[in-house]
Amino acid sequence: MVTHRESGVSGQASERRSQLDNREAAVFRLRLNLAISLRCDKPVQDEAALPSEMWRSRAVGGKLVVSPKHADFPALVAEALDWVFAYQFDLSSAAKQRLGLSTSQLVKFLKLCPEAWQLVQQNRVDAGLPRLK
Repeated sequence: MVTHRESGVSGQASERRSQLDNREAAVFRLRLNLAISLRCDKPVQDEAALPSEMWRSRAVGGKLVVSPKHADFPALVAEALDWVFAYQFDLSSAAKQRLGLSTSQLVKFLKLCPEAWQLVQQNRVDAGLPRLK
C-alpha cells in the first residue's frame, strides 16, 4: 500500500508476483485515487484559461486519445473532473467550452474510470440534475 501523507489517500496492489510491479500498480492507483479525490479550482469566467498542454496534445479532432493504462490517464481524469466541477456538472459546457471535446466524448472518457463516472453522477444528483446514461 502507498499512501499520500497530506491527504491520506492510498493505493494498493498485490496481484502480481513481482514486488516492483505491485509497487508500480499501487502508485498508479494512488494517482488515480488522488485524481478522483482532490480538486483544483478552474476559472470558468476567465476566457483565457485553457486545459493543460498534456490535455491539448491528446484532444485531437474532438476526441481524447489515451488508454486507461497509460501513465497520463490519472492526470487527464483529474483535469476533466476539475473542469466538470467548475461547470457545476454541466458536461456539455465543460466539454465544448474548455476541453475541446463533444459531450459524448467526455462521457466516454469519464466512463473509462468507473469511480470518476460515479462521482460525476452522484454530484449531478446532489445538484438536482438528472443522471446521465
